[in-house]
This record gives sequence, structure tokens and C-alpha cells, in this order.
Amino acid sequence: MNMPRLDGNPPTHLFYGGTYPYDLYDLDVLRALSRTSPWLTVVPVAENRDNPWWFPGTSTLPAGMHDRVTGQLGRVVAEYADWADRDIQVVGAPSMIRTTEYRLMAAGLDSRDIHHDPLY
Repeated sequence: MNMPRLDGNPPTHLFYGGTYPYDLYDLDVLRALSRTSPWLTVVPVAENRDNPWWFPGTSTLPAGMHDRVTGQLGRVVAEYADWADRDIQVVGAPSMIRTTEYRLMAAGLDSRDIHHDPLY
């Protein structure tokens, strides 16, 4: 199935996170997908504002991309909006999943609305 071309997709926020801005690879692909899918909002999140001193390149956002947010992913997601009417899918490392789930429940979400793959 080609989800970007389907009509009637629910509003979807994709929070794409990493430790440093250089961890947020393939933003050009995500930006292109969001441009053709009006229901999709991509929010890049990095825990640190700058890349480490030893990283030789730069990490620029594609034109038209949502501004990069700096902070811990779970906190950013929980504070971004009221997600009470949403189905939440969390994907990532087990520690990030647990932290994000905890932050969302602390913000008032019911744990039944937060889904993820089984944790190891």
C-alpha cells in the first residue's frame, strides 16, 4: 500500500530524533514525503544543539523543514501538543521508548493509547 497517496489519512506527527544534529540523516527524504503528504508533519529533534567538535560536516535542514527542536525526545513530544485524541506509536531504542511513554503518561495520556514493539 502506498500511504502517501491515500486519501483520508489521519493527521500524523513524526518526531525524528537523535543525540546530535548529524544523527538526523535522510531529512531530505522525510521533507519530500511531507511535501506530498499534507497530513504528515515531520519534527526533527536533537538532544544537543550542536554537533560534537570532531564532526567535520554541517547539519543543515532542508528548505521548508520544520525547525529542529533541541531536547530529550520524550520531553519534546509530551510538551509539543495535547495528544489526548491521538493514537501514539513509539519506535526506537527500549530506553527511549520507556522514557517517551513515561513522559506522555505524566502529561495525562492513557497508557492504552501508547503503542510500541515489545521491549527486550
